[in-house]
Amino acid sequence: QGQARAEHVLQMQAVVVDLDAGDIAAKLAHLVHHLGAASLLVESGGRTAEGAAKLHAWWRLTEPAEGSDLPRLCALRGEIADKVGGDPHFRSAHQPIRVPGTIYRKGGAERVVTIRQHNPRREVDLSEFGEAVAAMPFLPGQERHATPTEGDRPSLDAVLATPVREGAQDGWTRFQGASAAIGHFIRQVHEGRLTPDQGWEAICQYNAACLRPPWPLERL
Repeated sequence: QGQARAEHVLQMQAVVVDLDAGDIAAKLAHLVHHLGAASLLVESGGRTAEGAAKLHAWWRLTEPAEGSDLPRLCALRGEIADKVGGDPHFRSAHQPIRVPGTIYRKGGAERVVTIRQHNPRREVDLSEFGEAVAAMPFLPGQERHATPTEGDRPSLDAVLATPVREGAQDGWTRFQGASAAIGHFIRQVHEGRLTPDQGWEAICQYNAACLRPPWPLERL
């Protein structure tokens, strides 16, 4: 009650990738070529810098994923995102996503989240789909942007000293950088090395120094 962590997710019925930056059409074409048509394409309401509609592509499973299949499915979501430059946050089972009929409100824009295409008979087997994802090559130029694995995560020193931009352009996402930095300063407070006010000030300083906004600085 009142919580929504990954361990609270008991069942998932589809694989999804959030295409939220870059050449959306090229990314979608790459996915369709290697994985087949999606069961559902949703326009999330956002727009890229070039004005293209951001998309959620869903592949419906023949059977719901439960138990040990859940981390497997989430790993697939992360691998797909890495290979085409999608949102890497969908490695987490509890990552929220807009659904059709809801309202997108960001940057002064207001749009209804809509269905672009629906293929109700299109379903995929989780094992077979996983094999197709493994065989799918990286979208050209995307290899260098792949999200680090657990063993390749940057050190805390690197996180605290390196400005980070959207889309994991710097080896990790802004969310990952902020999570690591905030966790570090909270531990410092709990251990008595910083007062709560000092911890808050340190977090604010990190945000100002290292989290780059998703818009060109010359617009400020």
